[in-house]
Amino acid sequence: QALDLLGRKVTMERGRALELLGRDMARTLARARGTGDAELEDVLRAGTKRHPERVAVRIGYDEALSHLLQGGCDAILVPSRFEPCGLTQLYGLRYGCVPVVARVGGLADTVIDANDAAIKAGVATGVQFSDITPKGLLEAVRKTVQLYGQPEVWRRIQQAGMRADVGWQCSAVEYAALYRSQFEAA
Repeated sequence: QALDLLGRKVTMERGRALELLGRDMARTLARARGTGDAELEDVLRAGTKRHPERVAVRIGYDEALSHLLQGGCDAILVPSRFEPCGLTQLYGLRYGCVPVVARVGGLADTVIDANDAAIKAGVATGVQFSDITPKGLLEAVRKTVQLYGQPEVWRRIQQAGMRADVGWQCSAVEYAALYRSQFEAA
C-alpha cells in the first residue's frame, strides 16, 4: 500500500521551496505540475528521466487537472517559504487530500498540524513543518507516511480537513464588526 503524494500545484519560483526537492525528489514526489523557473523545471524533468516509474511532471497550468489530481491523491506538498494564504491547501482539505505544509503565513493559519494532542482532539487536518530545508521536508513526508500507515487516524485527519470551515462567513462578520467599530470610534 503506497501513499500517493502530489507535489503541489507548483508555481516553480525561487522561494516557493520546490528547490527543496532537488536530488531527493524521487523519494518525496510522485507528481508535479506547474510552470515558472526554467532551472527548477529542468530539475523536475531530470527526475522523470531518472525515475520514470515514480516521478511525473507536467509543465504548464491546468486548473481542471489540478482538481483531478488533488481529488485523487492522498496528500499534497505545499513547501512554500512564504505564502500569504494560498488556495492549494484549502482545495486539498476539501478533497480529503491531506496538506503537508511549511509552517508559514496562511498555510500555518489554515492547516492544523497532526501532533498527538490535535489527533486525540480530532482536529488535525494536515502536517506542518518548520525546518524549511530538504531534511525538514523529508521528515514531514516521513511523518505523513507514518500517519498514512494508521488507517483510522488517517481517515480522521481527512474527515477533519473536509469539515474545516475555510469560507469567509466567520471572517466577514469579524471584518464588518471591526469596520463598524472604527466608524463608531471616529
